[in-house]
Parts: sequence; structure tokens; C-alpha cells
Amino acid sequence: MKTKHAKNANPVGFLNGQQTSPIVTLYFQINHLKQILRKGWRLRGVKKKFCESVADHIFGMAILAIFVCETTFPQLDLLKVITMIIIHELGEIENGDITPHDGVLISVKYQKEHDSIQYLLKDFLGGQKYLELWKEFEKGETPEAKLVKQLDKLEMGFQSKIYQLQHGMDVQDFMDSTRKALSSPELLKILEEVERIYR
Repeated sequence: MKTKHAKNANPVGFLNGQQTSPIVTLYFQINHLKQILRKGWRLRGVKKKFCESVADHIFGMAILAIFVCETTFPQLDLLKVITMIIIHELGEIENGDITPHDGVLISVKYQKEHDSIQYLLKDFLGGQKYLELWKEFEKGETPEAKLVKQLDKLEMGFQSKIYQLQHGMDVQDFMDSTRKALSSPELLKILEEVERIYR
């Protein structure tokens, strides 16, 4: 079913009960992240054709992670960081991009996403390992999880600046939200540089 904030329905529907290997089924499911639009931007008025998808957001985070880890946090496990970035949005395949505007309790959102990821990875031997990595991200206590949570916000800061430059949007609240979420002086310095960019 296609929702208001998705470009297309979940491609897994095309399988229509056909017997496929777990990796084929999983990819068709994960492909839906390319269809799901980031709801916060849609609510702000970004048109569907210009709106980033959840997969776009993951890609942006991964690129930032590669170079930020190499230059600033070489002590962190880069593979773990990248994997956590990819895993952290898998719950949105089934639930969509839940924002604070939806009025969903944090505990309810957590359980919905947990159950979705558990179901998605149930046919994989290493599935539980990735679910545990998602839980680690949600807790936000390890160095890698702390970085991923900050990159989640920093990428939003970058995207808000790009929308401001492209469409003249007032994105100060997104920038303020990003700033509050960053505890790393190095990442704050990057955000400050982004904030200074103008047309």
C-alpha cells in the first residue's frame, strides 16, 4: 500500500507470495526505504519530487561517517558505525517515518520498530546480532552509538541548509535542533561552517 509520504508502495508486494530466498525478500523490503520520504520535510512543505527519502538520509550519514571517523574519530569501529547507520532506520520499512508530530509515545515507537526489525531479519542466522546493534543505537551509550546519534542530526543540519539554499526555506528550528543534539566539539565546528554558507 502506498502512503501519503511514500513515492511508491513497498516493492515486496510484487513478490505476491512467490517463494524467494531470504536475501531477495530482504532486499525488496529494504528497497522501500528509497520510497519512504522523510516526513519532517514533507510537513515543512518540501514537494514530493524534491524530498529526500529515508535511504537518501542513510547514504548522507554513511558518507559523513566514513570521513569523520577517518579524520576525527579513528579509535572508533568504522564498520560498526556504518552498519549501525544502515540498521537504525530498518523499522521505518513497516512503520514509516514517525515524527514527534505523530504523537506516538517513545515506548510505542521503540516497540513497533523493534518488532519490525525482528520480523525483517528472522530468516537470517545473524539477524539477532543486527537487532542487538539497533538496541545499542537506541540506548546511545557506546562511543559508536553516540556518534551515530549525532551524525543522524548533523546530516539533518546539512540537508536543512541545502533546502534553505534551494527553496528559500526557513530552517532555523532544524539548525537549532541539530545544535542541541551535538556534544562533539568537532561536529559542532562542522555545523557552524554549514550555518555560515549563504547564496
